[in-house]
Amino acid sequence: MLPGGKYSDTFNKELDAIAATAQQAKRGDGTLIPIIFRPLHENNGSWFWWGATHASASEYKELYRYIVDYLRDVKDVHNLLYAYSPGGVFNGDSTDYLATYPGDQWVDVLGYDEYDSDDSADDSSAWINTVVKDMKMVSDQASQRGKIVALTEFGRSGERKFKESGTGDKDTKFFSELAEALAENVPSTAYMMTWANFGGGGDNFQAYTPWKGSDGEADFKAFADSNKNLMASKDNVDYSNAPAAAMQNGSARIVTPVDGNRVTDTKVVVRVKTEGVKYSDLDLNSAIVTTDRGQNVKLKYSCNGYFTGILDLNAAGINLDQSKLTLTPQVKTKDGKTLAAADGNGSVTVKLVPNQSRR
Repeated sequence: MLPGGKYSDTFNKELDAIAATAQQAKRGDGTLIPIIFRPLHENNGSWFWWGATHASASEYKELYRYIVDYLRDVKDVHNLLYAYSPGGVFNGDSTDYLATYPGDQWVDVLGYDEYDSDDSADDSSAWINTVVKDMKMVSDQASQRGKIVALTEFGRSGERKFKESGTGDKDTKFFSELAEALAENVPSTAYMMTWANFGGGGDNFQAYTPWKGSDGEADFKAFADSNKNLMASKDNVDYSNAPAAAMQNGSARIVTPVDGNRVTDTKVVVRVKTEGVKYSDLDLNSAIVTTDRGQNVKLKYSCNGYFTGILDLNAAGINLDQSKLTLTPQVKTKDGKTLAAADGNGSVTVKLVPNQSRR
């Protein structure tokens, strides 16, 4: 889906539709309405095509970054806030939570998704305790990075979902108890998002909030009325200590192959992405990738700050002998400055593996 890829145009058309939606979201006075966009959520599960069984952490990060870069820098969309929201449980482990984090310059909202599906207990106190533990961790990370913290998706599902009859619910204080726990322990929480109520009767019935006449109606009203900061309010979040926006320094990084990839083909597509510099300021003939074995791969400018090229291992005299190969980018601006390598070095190391199917 990245520039030059088979599905790049198709993917860009999807992003174009998102950009058009954002650019048409205006108030009566013509000003743009901020929208929280939560792409590629719950990626540490396997139920979406971008999930953990379909992409490595490095591949996921690059796809997320591409989405933001394309909408922000190519389509000139500036009323989107981007939310990062893997699925729980993390047991308060920030390393696990940040394993697929795209980086501070691509994310505005830190959150996570978690559902209570265990109906063995009379209440949700055990589940709420795990949520509070993880939300404290997310809040700490958000505070350190100057981000908004949110419970980006939550509710009751599976065996614990709301009954179609609206009666017989043994957990009638789910919302108020969760809200009170977050208000006490994670007061920086900006919002909590439930999923929608939808479907007809029988197996299609899904409800994530109570409705008029159901057992949970009184609790949901109490939740809504208990504290103005629990519902939409300008007083919900204190932005007085928000860090000022910082200028980016120009940098370059290798996008494909990603670090740790197994290379089984003798021709390797190499992509380099530039950040923090106007595309019009780039020297489009300067981009190369060097290998730790002395080869240089000339790259051509593609679009959106991307350069692409082909590393021909046979032509370079490199065998697929299960050894490793390190690639490092180099791109210059028109005034002759070499862009810094992203994240300290911008290099990737791949493992060369003979294609067993060819033997």
